[in-house]
Amino acid sequence: DVALSPDGELIATAAGDPTRPNRVGLVALWDRGTGDKVADLVGHERAATAVTFDADGSRLASTGEDEKVNLHDIAARKA
Repeated sequence: DVALSPDGELIATAAGDPTRPNRVGLVALWDRGTGDKVADLVGHERAATAVTFDADGSRLASTGEDEKVNLHDIAARKA
């Protein structure tokens, strides 16, 4: 899954790492202007399946096959 931040500067992606047991969840933030990865957000034990930013872009919610919903602090780049 992919989400664009409200200000259009960040892209968030949700995926699973097929090389690791149980497809450990991968949530990443990318700089839309440069295409560079700016953060890996941890917290899912299985593949991450969806991401969405809150209205002001300060937090990102992610969910995954582990049936958890994680809230990530965008400024701190952590869950």
